[in-house]
Amino acid sequence: MGTLHNNWIVDKTGAYIFFSENSTGGPLKPLRKLPPLKGLKKLRPLKSLRELTPLKPLAKMSWSNMDSDTFFNQ
Repeated sequence: MGTLHNNWIVDKTGAYIFFSENSTGGPLKPLRKLPPLKGLKKLRPLKSLRELTPLKPLAKMSWSNMDSDTFFNQ
């Protein structure tokens, strides 16, 4: 059994259970109907990435394992 309060029906524990269009106060009412969604605008094509120049290797404080013949013949 419940009571009527501001056009809400409240259960015996005091929790809101039913509402009408004229209900005031109380918890947030659930949406009865969602408005239509807007369509997406047309997307422009993405610009292509330009080619990056290769980075120079970082200098190390060690000797290479490559011999001079291999270095000059590559």
